[in-house]
Amino acid sequence: MDRIDRGTKRLVMANGETLSYDKLILCTGGRARTLTVPGATRPASIHCGQLAMP
Repeated sequence: MDRIDRGTKRLVMANGETLSYDKLILCTGGRARTLTVPGATRPASIHCGQLAMP
């Protein structure tokens, strides 16, 4: 993900692709793990893996 456009509720990916969202949850932490909440396995639930550090 390159940026979040909160005005249009879209995520802009590094390749220019955009993804729209109704609600967005950003979770940061030491390691990625799958959410254990209702709806986490729906196709609309997107898991962004590791981000490259500069």
